Amino acid sequence: LIPDVVGEGGAYKAAATLTNTTLQLAVVGGFAIGGVATSALGAHVTVLIDAFTFGASAVTVAVFVQQRPPALQTRTSWRGEIAAGATIVFRSPRLRRLVTMSWLVVGVAIATEAAAIPYAHTHGGGSTTAGLLTAALPLGAGVGALLLSKIESDDLAERWLSPLSCGTPITLAFTYLNPRPVLAGALWFAAGAFSATTIVANRLFVATVPRDVRARAFGIAAAGVAGAQGVGTLAVGTLSAQILPAHAVGALSIATAAA
Repeated sequence: LIPDVVGEGGAYKAAATLTNTTLQLAVVGGFAIGGVATSALGAHVTVLIDAFTFGASAVTVAVFVQQRPPALQTRTSWRGEIAAGATIVFRSPRLRRLVTMSWLVVGVAIATEAAAIPYAHTHGGGSTTAGLLTAALPLGAGVGALLLSKIESDDLAERWLSPLSCGTPITLAFTYLNPRPVLAGALWFAAGAFSATTIVANRLFVATVPRDVRARAFGIAAAGVAGAQGVGTLAVGTLSAQILPAHAVGALSIATAAA
């Protein structure tokens, strides 16, 4: 909806950067607030409060987001729309590159966050250490988004996508050395900064796809992001049950860098 609200071009670029940067900062704030609330109120009450915030989000959208006519007035079958979205994304080398890079970066980043608690535990740290480790990646992503927003040219930003995207798994691969939490946090912060390339990829993706098929294509991209998060978390969790969490993160990062 953002291009429909603010327009295309520079206005969309600014709005997309602002949206994704505040998202990352909200993740960091959410970890902090969630930790305090859990300590003060308990996990069950905190989860209920968290559920309420989802309801509040739904109400906000229903009340404040204006109705806009859909790009397509006619609908096909659900399966047909999914197939159409997949065709748009995967038949275009540019779009395919943008989404697969984003899936890989998001997958390895979320997997690393999932390893924060066992990583802190192996180093004798408690919930505070785990919370700081978990927050390092999204905080880095927020800073990275602000830095990347300084690149005015979309062509230049796209040329930097591949090397910068590789920076996330390559940086995280040094976790294999099992450094102390403070150094691991610094590595994860840097990896998060590199992962801000997904924000650029998101912006370029939306700007590239024609409006009448944008929602379908974006649905495929978003489904892949969610799937990558799940697969990455499952992979690092399974590996952490067999080897050190540091080695699990390192191994997954090396595989992602190779991909």
